[in-house]
Amino acid sequence: MKLEDLRDIYVNRNLLWIKPFFQRSRDQQTTNVRQTIIPPMPLFQCRPQFLRIRQVFNNTDRNNQLRKIIQECNHTQELSYAFLCWFIEYYSRFTQPNTEIDADFIRIIQHDFGQDLIKSFTSFGHRFLIDLCSNFSEKSYFRLHSTMLPDDIHKRLLALNIVAVFISFKAQSEITLLGNILFDNQRQMPNSYVQHLSTICLPGLTISNIIISQMIYVRTRVQERLDQRIYEKFKVDYGKFIYQCSKECPWMFYFEDCGAPTTKSICSLCQKEIGAKGYNDLIVRDPPQLRIPNPDAFQKIDKYINQENQTIRFGYHDVKNINESSLGDKPDHLNRPVSFRFIHFLTHGLLQFLHDRNYLTDDDLKIRLKIPTNTHFRDHFENDYDLLCQTSIDPQQCYIWLYKLLNHLVDDEFTKKTVDNEITEYKKAHAEFIQKQQSLESFIDELFENEEHYPLLNFFNITTFHTSNPLDEFILKIQNLPFAEKTYPVSTYLLKRLDDYTNIQHLYPIITFSNYLIEKLNHRIKRIDAVQTKMIYYLTQD
Repeated sequence: MKLEDLRDIYVNRNLLWIKPFFQRSRDQQTTNVRQTIIPPMPLFQCRPQFLRIRQVFNNTDRNNQLRKIIQECNHTQELSYAFLCWFIEYYSRFTQPNTEIDADFIRIIQHDFGQDLIKSFTSFGHRFLIDLCSNFSEKSYFRLHSTMLPDDIHKRLLALNIVAVFISFKAQSEITLLGNILFDNQRQMPNSYVQHLSTICLPGLTISNIIISQMIYVRTRVQERLDQRIYEKFKVDYGKFIYQCSKECPWMFYFEDCGAPTTKSICSLCQKEIGAKGYNDLIVRDPPQLRIPNPDAFQKIDKYINQENQTIRFGYHDVKNINESSLGDKPDHLNRPVSFRFIHFLTHGLLQFLHDRNYLTDDDLKIRLKIPTNTHFRDHFENDYDLLCQTSIDPQQCYIWLYKLLNHLVDDEFTKKTVDNEITEYKKAHAEFIQKQQSLESFIDELFENEEHYPLLNFFNITTFHTSNPLDEFILKIQNLPFAEKTYPVSTYLLKRLDDYTNIQHLYPIITFSNYLIEKLNHRIKRIDAVQTKMIYYLTQD
């Protein structure tokens, strides 16, 4: 009989003395993971709840305590999030080679506590926990293996942490904007996610329909002019009309001043000439331009917008190609592009999970949502991660900052801190947490530098002192500060024009060289000398 066979015999028996031996191998795998990667753990918000859950799972007689915790998760978001994070940490053990699935543990989660878990987390959350315990399916994006690159592991852990945050919103007493993304108003899982998501506006997705944007702009400007009675002083009726490119082209426009057609331009859609060739003389062409009375035009605009809103899509989102995403993207109401990028990252991380687990099918993406590729959500999620890394002083550790931000989302107040401080705090908290687990490495880890006693210790770190660029680091810090233009107006002004100011360093040698040439060549040179003699002759002669 092999040891594996002996284990199968005793693992399900009610023998308390032998269970710690089975638990020890799993704990060792988790310890090995901590030495190679930093998993997402609630080290700030929800830390007491996380420690409580760890203690319960490490107990030999844990069933009663575990059932009580699961029931509390139904109305306590902090405990719910900490509970889900424990399973994500458990799932990270699959990055180690030769890690087998614990079928007995899966059976306990799937059957023994199944009803309690469904009540607290819905069937969506219950399946989420089972997937974490079983390392997902073979073809899943979230399937871990020992040959994965660290960056690929971090992306998956971040996406699952995002899902955990959204699931935890079910425990709130009232449904919120973020809670309504995964759950309906009764805090239950919707029957169809494609229908549910099409009825709400997902954060981080902006409108990109230039026709609607132009229509709204024209309607707003014309209505303002009517309210201000601007047209009355001209004593003409030209301001009573809005113009459309043609019946085939919905591009709308208006004219300033008295409202009469006076200017000529090119249609942004069909590239045909629009406007007038003279005062109140529309360009004659085929198909002809339309002159529409204001009330009819307003009604036509409303009808067009309503028809567009009937199209099934994610709220107000139009599909955007990954190549069109850039670090500078942001809507007007956000102060920093990094804010929009983080929200966009959250949304697509969740959508990627929904698609991967078939809550959104390939047909949903292709037929109903008109998304061109099945990897659309994954591509955007990974691209967002890369763009967020570019905003970090240390791109290799950007994932730690994102862990901390996700941890903040569970808190009632989102604390505003700089990126580098977030990374330092998370790493220090993680190291201190591991130290309490009696890890020898933590006692000599450089993360335990006491910055209060030795404030200049990091600055004179020999590794970073000669390799980092202080100016680039300063620029990144300024870029990631909220409302930096108001707080540091001079610094931001100079940084925006830094490329121009860098040429100042060449000004003095240019002037010096010019004066030297004037001194040497301040006399007439004969034509024959200019043809035959090289410049170096005059520069070297006294």
